[in-house]
Parts: sequence; structure tokens; C-alpha cells
Amino acid sequence: SSGINAEWPLRPGKSSIGVVRELVSSSDEEVQIAKNKLKLHIIEERESRAGVLSNTARESIFLDGSSSSTEVCEAVDSVTTEEVVSMANKIISSAPVLVSLGNGEHMPLQREL
Repeated sequence: SSGINAEWPLRPGKSSIGVVRELVSSSDEEVQIAKNKLKLHIIEERESRAGVLSNTARESIFLDGSSSSTEVCEAVDSVTTEEVVSMANKIISSAPVLVSLGNGEHMPLQREL
């Protein structure tokens, strides 16, 4: 595993693409480790009152209802290494999109990122 190398100072566009490029060569073991970490985060977040409220609100907005921790973890488990690699390749081969919210006066041009 090569690990994630972030540039300093961080340049979100460039560091994000670097992370996605690393996903292209993900092994089954690396994907399983990432899925386990994500499931642990999901379970821990749902143990606090604030986490429960936040998740319920988010799921109500985006999913038209809430899901149990078990359902979410099963969905995470259903993701395959091939799907991760395929999505990473799709992202890398796609044209970048620049999105801004608010005053864009000082926003860099897309080619500067």
C-alpha cells in the first residue's frame, strides 16, 4: 500500500485527483480495510444523539427515509473492488467540473487548479 500523499499546502483539486488515482490500483484487502473503517465510522456516529439526528435528517432529504445501521453496513459491504476501480477510472477520464457557492470573485480559473 502506497498510502495517501497530500501536497502541502493542500490544493484540493490536485490532492483529490491523487487520491482517486491511488484507487485505480486498489487491492481487495485495501478495499475491505476501507469498508471496515467506513462501517465503524457509521456505527460510532449513530451512537450519539447528534449523530442520530444528523443522519436522520440527511437520509430523509436524500433517501426519502432513514436506514438502520445494519442496512447501511450491508450496502457498504456490497461494494466490490471492481466497482471501486471502475468508478476511479471513470472519474480520472472525465473532464473536471468546477463548482462555486457564493461570491466567486476570487475563485481561481479551472485551469489554475
